[in-house]
Amino acid sequence: MTYYQFIHAVEEKIKKEVKEERKISVHTNIKNNGVKRTGIMISENGINISPTIYLETGEVTPTGLPNSNVLYYELTDDAWVCVRPSGTEPKVKFYYGVKGTSLADADEKSDAMGKAVLEMVDSMK
Repeated sequence: MTYYQFIHAVEEKIKKEVKEERKISVHTNIKNNGVKRTGIMISENGINISPTIYLETGEVTPTGLPNSNVLYYELTDDAWVCVRPSGTEPKVKFYYGVKGTSLADADEKSDAMGKAVLEMVDSMK
């Protein structure tokens, strides 16, 4: 089983276990130190209702923020963007997720989404 197949299998298993109105998403974050982490997030009505569970380590990271401080946008093709204030620093954090038909397709879509988010942020300066 490839890593991509593993992630997909975990996502499908969780979908079977939670209420239909809840959205399960797998996303990859690049931390400030450059480390990539793939996590599972469960949301309902655009609000993250679970801690992020990182697949590489099994680490569970609670959001630590009230639900009202998170803006979550569902986009076309199962993509999403989330905006929230940092809980520890005076900055705003942007997260995004995409789905691809393969790991290569997801990487391409992730690169394009990352560039689009950076362009949007740069236009706000």
